[in-house]
Amino acid sequence: MDRKDLLRLLKPLRQRRNREQWLIFLSQGVWMGLGCGVLLRAAGKVFVIDQEGRWIALFLLAGLCSAVIRKWKNRESWFATAQCADGLGLSERMITAYELLGKEQRTPLEKAAVEDALETAQKTDWKQYRFHWPKREWKLLLVLLAAFFLLGFIKNPHRDYPLEQVQLEVKQAEEAAEQSREKELLSPKAQESLKKTLSSLKKELKQSKTMEEGVRTLEETQARLKELEKQENKDLLSLQEAMAGQEALSQMAQALLQKNTTSLSAALDSLAESLSSMSEEEREALAKALEEAASEMEEGDLQEALLQAAGEIAKGSLSVGAVHKLQGAMANAIEQASKTQAAISAVNQQLKSAAQKLQGQPGSGPNGTGGEGEGQGEGNGNGTGGGTGGQGNGSGGQGRGFGSGKVFGEENAEAANKAGYETQLQGTDTQQGKSQTISAQITGQDGKQVSLEEVFGQYEAQQLTRLEESTVPYGLKEMVETYFSTLEP
Repeated sequence: MDRKDLLRLLKPLRQRRNREQWLIFLSQGVWMGLGCGVLLRAAGKVFVIDQEGRWIALFLLAGLCSAVIRKWKNRESWFATAQCADGLGLSERMITAYELLGKEQRTPLEKAAVEDALETAQKTDWKQYRFHWPKREWKLLLVLLAAFFLLGFIKNPHRDYPLEQVQLEVKQAEEAAEQSREKELLSPKAQESLKKTLSSLKKELKQSKTMEEGVRTLEETQARLKELEKQENKDLLSLQEAMAGQEALSQMAQALLQKNTTSLSAALDSLAESLSSMSEEEREALAKALEEAASEMEEGDLQEALLQAAGEIAKGSLSVGAVHKLQGAMANAIEQASKTQAAISAVNQQLKSAAQKLQGQPGSGPNGTGGEGEGQGEGNGNGTGGGTGGQGNGSGGQGRGFGSGKVFGEENAEAANKAGYETQLQGTDTQQGKSQTISAQITGQDGKQVSLEEVFGQYEAQQLTRLEESTVPYGLKEMVETYFSTLEP
């Protein structure tokens, strides 16, 4: 009779106590991490925070790690378990036996006490120990979860939300990808890659803070899809490159590039007829080129057809069977390449529409229609001035055009007490030539002449300030500034 017997009997109670302690530490760690996440998310509604989602996940992970560390450092001791057992009405039997079993020599009375404790432990149902759920921590956790969820409905006024702007286009891209899966236009591996790419696109768009970032994300996704298309058509592209390096195979390479099976058939027939007039060295070079192309193939039928054709070409002829077999294998490769191109293009077309939509916030109508134009110009008194204005461009439904007229001399506005008054100056025939009708928008001042330099400088500053304060397509700002620099008088 030793302490191990007592510990074996107390083990079920200790396990229940350990589970309870773990739940307490876990709930505390989670709500601490979630609390930091709620504070960060609330701050993200006022400030633009980079990688907000990753920081929240990091806080939660830190909370879980703290729970694990606390549990490891605060493991339930056997002494505490014995005390807890006595709390079930065992009148300190367990703690007394635990201490007595630690002694080397025990008196008859002590032995009797130990035996009584062991007998009582065997009869005791430890399930009567009630599980103390950490209600306070779990209630706080529910409150934090509700706050975290509700904060998701609040938008940051300083941040754009590209995904919301192009939800329809992204959904249509996913539908196009699903149709390609149903029609088996792509291999299962490529289909899975396409699905992951679109899923990653949605996450990146959701994390984008500006429309420009959203446009870049869409363009990068389009580039990745183009790479996927190349990877799917790797066999055909490798074969086309190998054939392009041989003059005798250049027609076939061109037919592969154009995906034209009729031209490919004609080129194969022409090759078979021209073999007899080739030298042995030329035939060996052709055979080697086809063998090297076959070594890079992954598709079995095309690889086998190329090797057979290479073997026959090296011997000086190309049988009808080999021609038909190679023609069929390459036609199948062309057909698969066309399907791949159609599938990727359908998705990319929707992503292109999404990028155009983001660039058009604000934008202009197609081909410059529906845009606003603003122009300004002045002419001199003798009618030799000329000007242009009101030129607008852009895409998307709204736009802003900028125009400027080149003038010579000064002009009295004669627009007393009418700041910003729109006026027109009609020139007359003179010895220098015929003047043009010029629309001018000039700040009117009583009887005061305004110099061209002053008007142009004010207008340029006004438009560049407006450009800074507005959302324009990515990269347009520098172009507009360069445009104004060419108009300086």
